[in-house]
Amino acid sequence: MKRTATILGIGLLVLLMAGSALATNPSSLKDTTWTGLLTFIVSIDGKLVTSTDNATLVFTGEDGDYLVGTINFEDTPSVSDVTFTCIKEGRALLMTAPDYLMSGFIFPGHPIKKGARPPLHMAIQGRSVANGTMFEGTLIRK
Repeated sequence: MKRTATILGIGLLVLLMAGSALATNPSSLKDTTWTGLLTFIVSIDGKLVTSTDNATLVFTGEDGDYLVGTINFEDTPSVSDVTFTCIKEGRALLMTAPDYLMSGFIFPGHPIKKGARPPLHMAIQGRSVANGTMFEGTLIRK
């Protein structure tokens, strides 16, 4: 009797742990929108110049762990919608677009004691291979 109860208890514990792991890992990102402020860094005449811009990232297609989407930089008219492809490994994202290499990591917002869980956050960084401009920031799922 004790042996059966122990086996059932261990099985229940494994199921609870698996369920909590799945709850924190975003399963589908298709049709999700992420917005936030990005900081751009570029070297001009040997001096570092920084600027900020609002960005909107939308995942428009998904096939398993492979995604496609667009990212739009609001105040940078020279860079309009950039279409990217992405590989998702758990919460890590590896993205590429013409002239850009980007990576991201999705994490839950800071836990709160009461109420609804905050939206997911994405730490993102990237680099233009065309001109060396780098950017980084945090986007929040809408």
